[in-house]
Amino acid sequence: MKALVLVALAGCSFAPSGNSGTPGDAPRDTRGSGSAAPDAGSGSAAPPDAFAPPDASTCWTFSPTNFDACALSAAPPDLVVANGTTVLDADTTTLPVQTVVQSDTSHVLVVHVATLAIAAGAILEVTGSRPVILAVDGTAAIDGTLRTSAGANDAALCAGRAGADGVASTLADTGGGGGGGGGGAAQGGDGTDGTDGTHGNGHGAKGAHGAKRDDAMLSPLIAGCGGGAGGTSNGAGTPGVGGSGGGAVQVSAQIAVNVTGSIRAIGTSATGTTQQTGGGGGGGGGAVFLEAPMVALAASAVVCADGGAGSQGGGSSNDGAPGVDSKCIGTAGAKSTPTNQFGGAGGAGGFRMTPAGGNAGNASNGSPGGHGAGGGGAGGGAGWIRLHAVGGAATVPGGAVVTPIATP
Repeated sequence: MKALVLVALAGCSFAPSGNSGTPGDAPRDTRGSGSAAPDAGSGSAAPPDAFAPPDASTCWTFSPTNFDACALSAAPPDLVVANGTTVLDADTTTLPVQTVVQSDTSHVLVVHVATLAIAAGAILEVTGSRPVILAVDGTAAIDGTLRTSAGANDAALCAGRAGADGVASTLADTGGGGGGGGGGAAQGGDGTDGTDGTHGNGHGAKGAHGAKRDDAMLSPLIAGCGGGAGGTSNGAGTPGVGGSGGGAVQVSAQIAVNVTGSIRAIGTSATGTTQQTGGGGGGGGGAVFLEAPMVALAASAVVCADGGAGSQGGGSSNDGAPGVDSKCIGTAGAKSTPTNQFGGAGGAGGFRMTPAGGNAGNASNGSPGGHGAGGGGAGGGAGWIRLHAVGGAATVPGGAVVTPIATP
């Protein structure tokens, strides 16, 4: 991993004026009185400096969502990711930050930068225990990849929204239950029960789906929730581990957000299984929120918050297939390919056309040897995308992929 490249703007002063950036200070009114301050001795208005960058210490030209621009620090650095993979960890970053308590009492971290530039082929990985807002004084240019796991799987916020675990079977040679899919903007799917074989009882029960959360405006900014684990076969074997929920990232820029690359907040897939154990549920998709006076996607852009696929239950004598992550193509969700005959198939992850996570397939009780099989893990629900062009509409040309459907 490479360290953050922080480039201070040269030749520009960020000395605070009117507002120190400390929360609670009165902001300076930057709307003006209708005329510029006179140039001493000339009797005419002073021309504006066309090359001076916006100064967040005097507040922004619009009121961004989920944070107060008047409370931002002065003189932030540029954030430039020129190549390779750079990690921005919400819990350890040394960039200028503030913590905001949202309306649901959850916390979000605001990271203040002058400009944001992710070059083609480069990756900015946003991680940590809280959703992250990148507050950009100027323009955000995302030509590479921005992906996030920040804030995912929060125990308090995911109560009822995480997929439930499948239950272990209670007799040897019977199948464990499959885990439920995690919730995002749409609910996850339901896992399926394991089977008894010829034993007549003892199978493990399925895990239920994680619930959806209605938050189309992404205020508060929230992340996705994980899928449930599969159940063992009477304590034996290795069941599927549920996928993680997708993270949450907001990019608010005072001038523009331009995307030619990709932004991903996907729920991840569940791991594979050993024989007779239950599949894991896929994680629910996270959140991507882009906000500026101009939000423009190129035809090459991909903005994705799909859910992850569940894994197949273990067969009567064979392992089960893992789930797969979404390819973010907008016309199909993540889906695993079964590798045994009797374990329940993993459910598909939610995406643009079908936001809810898919239910797992049923395990078969038809093993010739009378053995039980594991239930399938369900798919995770799709997450949230908001493309908010302040005072207008975002530019989304044909060819650009936005999945699930975005809110303006």
